[in-house]
Amino acid sequence: LDRSLEREKYHNRRRERDKRNLSRKMADIVGLHDIIDHFGPVSDLYQRFRSWDHALLEKLSSVTTTGGLALDIATGTGQLLPTLAPAHKKVIACDYSKLQLDKAKATYGVAFPNCSFVLTPAEEISKFVEPKSVDLITVGQALHWFNVERFWKEVERVLKPEGMVVIMGYTDGVFEDDSVQVEYERLQKQLAPFWDFDQAYLQGQYHHTRWPFESVQRVCHTKVCESSVENIHGFISTWSALSKVRKYLENDPLEVFKAVLSAASSKYGDITVRIPYFMYILRHPNLS
Repeated sequence: LDRSLEREKYHNRRRERDKRNLSRKMADIVGLHDIIDHFGPVSDLYQRFRSWDHALLEKLSSVTTTGGLALDIATGTGQLLPTLAPAHKKVIACDYSKLQLDKAKATYGVAFPNCSFVLTPAEEISKFVEPKSVDLITVGQALHWFNVERFWKEVERVLKPEGMVVIMGYTDGVFEDDSVQVEYERLQKQLAPFWDFDQAYLQGQYHHTRWPFESVQRVCHTKVCESSVENIHGFISTWSALSKVRKYLENDPLEVFKAVLSAASSKYGDITVRIPYFMYILRHPNLS
């Protein structure tokens, strides 16, 4: 009986996911943007527990172009702005989540007065940016959420000749402690049906993307972190799939994982995890 109930729950989740996918396809066809705000409700956690590797930020600083206009798309709570703002005359931070954008503005708006904040999805940036006016476009941990074909058309409209596009991201970490890693993989399996994007695309580091420009540089870096239970728990708490899976399971899977983390931490202190980061640097050709 228990297996029958689990199978029914599983198939119900699959049907709901198929409905969401169909709704997205229809929205793309008719041009609608009734976008679910996955991250707005966890903006405080997002700002506190999501961060970028310092080596990757240094690489981003090194590819800054003329220091003119930078466009940070899907800015979230603005983690890239402290790197972008000092190096550019103007930075436009865009996101489809008002709550995320409000958090970014509250955190960085005063410190960096050259930053403006625009509520827009990535596929409509040309409504707010002049044609061929942008020197640098950044996208951090977000390309997998986009309608990529429409996004690149927008990039072509707003990016200057020889302008730069930097696509950044990170994939699942690997824990040094075997018991933690086993429970982490179990958590991932529980969450798998609840992601609203193609996890394989992200975990493959966008490897099969058809980049629009021929000039593409790939940078990979694995960071070894010593993280507290609080930091790991806080980071996973920002995942979009987590709030959904909690509706279907009596026991919160993250709390089960936290118990395993706490047991490992009581033995070793901070938890060792290796996190793969990646970056693609693209340059628009000068065809003039």
